[in-house]
Amino acid sequence: MWSTLLIPCILVGSISVFKFIRLYETSEKHQQTLISLAYSRFDDFSEYGADEMKKKVRLLCWVMTSPKNHNLKAIHVKNTWGKRCNILVFMTTKPDPNLPYIILPVKDGRGQLWKKSQEALKYIYNHYLDSFDWILKADDDTLFFPENARYLLSRYDPKEPLWMGCKMKMLHTPVFLSGGAGYIFSKQAVKIFVEEAIKDNTYCYPEINDWADDLQIGKCFEKLQVKLIDTRDENALHRFLPLSPFFHLKPLENEEDRKSWWWSAAYYKDETYFGGDCCSNTTISFHYVSPEDQYLFYNVFYNIRPYGKQSLDNSESPPKPPPDETLTELQFLNKEARRSRLQSDINFIRNIFKKHKSDGQ
Repeated sequence: MWSTLLIPCILVGSISVFKFIRLYETSEKHQQTLISLAYSRFDDFSEYGADEMKKKVRLLCWVMTSPKNHNLKAIHVKNTWGKRCNILVFMTTKPDPNLPYIILPVKDGRGQLWKKSQEALKYIYNHYLDSFDWILKADDDTLFFPENARYLLSRYDPKEPLWMGCKMKMLHTPVFLSGGAGYIFSKQAVKIFVEEAIKDNTYCYPEINDWADDLQIGKCFEKLQVKLIDTRDENALHRFLPLSPFFHLKPLENEEDRKSWWWSAAYYKDETYFGGDCCSNTTISFHYVSPEDQYLFYNVFYNIRPYGKQSLDNSESPPKPPPDETLTELQFLNKEARRSRLQSDINFIRNIFKKHKSDGQ
């Protein structure tokens, strides 16, 4: 599926991108000129269907960044998929004339991510509430496809409290969403979070310092009964992916991959994360994408069209749900799978203690 499309596209698309990367690395002062010359053709948003969907499903993209990453990562999001959002804002702590930035009253550092997320949502609530239907939260190394997000969102009502992304689950935690893969809030979910959650410690813990902002938001939304949407497609393939395209598109050849942090936390512990059929045809995001690869995939997916390949313009709208969407967590996981999840969670915690012990020595 993906492999037959992606491999020839990358071979063709990488030619122009490789030239761009070499020039980009050679001289920093040519950066903006090269970007405008190489990618000006991507500024046409008159694609059939996508432009109408952009008017109906208004998407505000909030990208979390920091001053040290403004030129390293954030500017490249702005120059690629960021321009396809209805509104694009970068949440940071220092101004930058090259970015549509918002300065938040927090310190830099991973330990401040939970407070940074709270301040970002409060700012969006106070300044943009009437300008969007949905909010996407992404990192500055997330690769995102706004058109596919709007296609999925067309099935839902932003006036309901909803959120969606890549589902994760660890021992003694609620189901939460991977922050790196990005997640989407409805307007109503944002209102509930700002008006109720962060003002009441019975829902959230707003004062703690925590880098796991995705987990903290998951705890809040579970108590607030914000509905978590299953974002897989009608073939149960994933739309939000927590790692890079190069990782997910390769076959599972090394069993060590099953011992990684993300596998321990993955809600769906199955083979649909790997290989040519890992990802939905309407994939929405990947994570850990370098600036060079942002341009590569932007070129491949927005500028190259294989002859005879059916377009999503003719796809059923809104999209169909996954086949097991109505199953509860306990119904979804049989006894053997629950035992496997418990063991993987135990292994994950053991590895953390081992790491801390070795660091202490």
